[in-house]
Amino acid sequence: MSTQQDAIQHSVVVDAPVDQAFQFFTGALGRWWPLAYTFAGTQFQTAEVEPRPGGRWFERTLEGQETSWGEVREWAPPRALVLSFAITHDRQPAPPEAASEVTFHFQPEGTHQTRVQVQHRDFQRHGPEGGPVLREGMASPQGWPLILAELRRALAHDAGRAAAP
Repeated sequence: MSTQQDAIQHSVVVDAPVDQAFQFFTGALGRWWPLAYTFAGTQFQTAEVEPRPGGRWFERTLEGQETSWGEVREWAPPRALVLSFAITHDRQPAPPEAASEVTFHFQPEGTHQTRVQVQHRDFQRHGPEGGPVLREGMASPQGWPLILAELRRALAHDAGRAAAP
């Protein structure tokens, strides 16, 4: 059972309407997800979210090997996405029962911007040693703030490319 004390939250405002922000987040994951948060590193090819409850979110290497990051627990476009986070504190795959949970909410901020909010909870599922380490890392500037900053940067770059003649 999750407690509010262990949950961390972070948000970022992106320059895209809600539908576009959700689609880019889920449909272009491999274009913006930081390499530091992949298993493959320089051998990373892409990351994908299978758009349905029970689907996977995973990465694929240049050689075609797939590694799961967890499963889609809720798929509610364009407003919410809930994923299990089956990655340990030392960046190894975790079994499903040892996965924490991440919720992303996409809320309109005017007509052309979206607030993307992440809540990561249930760190205790990673164990008494791994849970606190993972929580500290994801709450740090190099955790969810970095990941969401990459989303904002990539969306802005994508919008600039689309606007170019």
